[in-house]
Amino acid sequence: MEAWSVLTKVIDGEEKIIKAGLNLVVDDDYDRAIIVDEVKARQSEKLEIKDGVVSVKADATLLSLEELNEKTKLKEIIPVVISKEVEG
Repeated sequence: MEAWSVLTKVIDGEEKIIKAGLNLVVDDDYDRAIIVDEVKARQSEKLEIKDGVVSVKADATLLSLEELNEKTKLKEIIPVVISKEVEG
């Protein structure tokens, strides 16, 4: 199962989002893992946590998934060339 989430830590008495993404690996001592949707996880810098609730910061606006995908679209795809191993 795939899950978009944010991982948080309490720093100086305030819960902060430390990591966000899809199927995150918990590789540190986080306080909570909060399941969110893709739009929120991909724009976690626009989020804050107050009283345990994830919300959008007052001065921020989340892009829609369509807008986000258009904004982050790859401009160029460079193929990987794998050299053949030399037989010995």
